[in-house]
Amino acid sequence: MPTADKWHALGAVNIRSKGVPEFPSLPNFPTESIPTTKVVLGVYRLTFNNGHIYIGKAKNLRLRFGKYRTPTSGTEQGYVVRYILLDAGGATVEVIPESSETTRHALEKAEQTVAIKAGLPLLNTGGRSRGHYLKFEHHLVHDFIECLEMALKSYGDWDGTPSTFGTVIKRLIPDKEGSAEFVAMVMDLRRIAGDVKQQSLQQAVTLEHAIRAKMAFDSYIQIKARAFFVDEIAKGNIKPAEPRAEKPKGGATNAAESEPVRLGH
Repeated sequence: MPTADKWHALGAVNIRSKGVPEFPSLPNFPTESIPTTKVVLGVYRLTFNNGHIYIGKAKNLRLRFGKYRTPTSGTEQGYVVRYILLDAGGATVEVIPESSETTRHALEKAEQTVAIKAGLPLLNTGGRSRGHYLKFEHHLVHDFIECLEMALKSYGDWDGTPSTFGTVIKRLIPDKEGSAEFVAMVMDLRRIAGDVKQQSLQQAVTLEHAIRAKMAFDSYIQIKARAFFVDEIAKGNIKPAEPRAEKPKGGATNAAESEPVRLGH
């Protein structure tokens, strides 16, 4: 399905103040199949300033571009494209107006196939650049940090005052080599989580960020778990296992060797 002669160049997507992508105006494109209307259906191609390409389709191109300008909660695609625009410093956008859903789908797939076969840096599934940006984990960062905050409050280690969060983390983390870097990492992740919640994030969030957020949550739970078991042992509620006896030659197993920790009653 040849489409080269159907693309309409709209112009540049520029990054305005405060990191807001500004899309060019979208004409109504009156044709035989599309009446003059504010709703423009069709296929679009974003060629980012760093060379990456994204091809998609939409029932309402104005609405789609608006979501890339200001993503709404829960639309990961909107966040991803917005971050790519910010990282690349802008893009150019082209569209093919088309009212038929079947034809839009066919056009989208045809253009993606052409780009894949040509080895272009396409960000869509199957493209050479797939995964460069689209391993997106900003929701995980937000959720793990939110879980950390909830746990801190539930266990009485933090009263929820935003300005005291950093002090609480410093107090909980043992003062040893690397602790300052760990605290700085947690504070940066909390900033990212806050930006996600406020829909004001202006950086790409990778799987590494998500792993670090989980590590921060896990570290706190381990601290609380260790304190709990030490306290329970001191109270006599938990009896440590007896020392293991040496294995007799021949592989026989001593019963005490596999005796588990027993909870007191």
